[in-house]
Amino acid sequence: MRSLIALCALVISLRSEEFVRYDFALVKPFGGAIQMSQRKQTNLDRAKYDDSFLTFVKTYANAPIEHERLKAVTLAMMMLESGRGSSDLAKRFNNYGGLKFRQEMALRAQKVRYRASDGYDYYCKFASIEAFIDGFWAFLDRKPYDGWRKKAFNEKEFLAFIAPIYCPYNKNYAELVTSLLPEAQALLDKYKNDETRIAMTKTPKRF
Repeated sequence: MRSLIALCALVISLRSEEFVRYDFALVKPFGGAIQMSQRKQTNLDRAKYDDSFLTFVKTYANAPIEHERLKAVTLAMMMLESGRGSSDLAKRFNNYGGLKFRQEMALRAQKVRYRASDGYDYYCKFASIEAFIDGFWAFLDRKPYDGWRKKAFNEKEFLAFIAPIYCPYNKNYAELVTSLLPEAQALLDKYKNDETRIAMTKTPKRF
């Protein structure tokens, strides 16, 4: 009888551990990214997303930006940089892009010292999600990224241009972002308001 009880406990333990691992992978930028890209859309509803991350996604999905077609690829970048919103940088400072502080950002963000995977450095602290969205595109408008607008009409060309500048020490950066694209697009489709879709079809393109 004791052996039977022990066996049942072991099975329950293994099943629980399996679930925890599955759930953990969904909030990490690497482990769950490729798996999610291969799942059906219905599985998106079962994903365990942090409430603050979903608030960010909803805000970004409905935010007016100059190049709407780049929303999915840039959201994928933000998901990768922030671990789907799980990083302290995202939670404490509304910095979903891993943006380091530069003097050109002084009017949009505060300078904070933060320890990331590559050690301590100064990063941008944004007052709100909206301030981050504005700051993200302002960050790309700095001199190191001159020329990105010429690539803005094609997501792949945009990413190929941005990746070596945005993350020069990771040669697989573009590939990692690309693996998150289906998930990012599905989230945008899910949380974009119908009213916003209608308004966008009536708004002339700003290209």
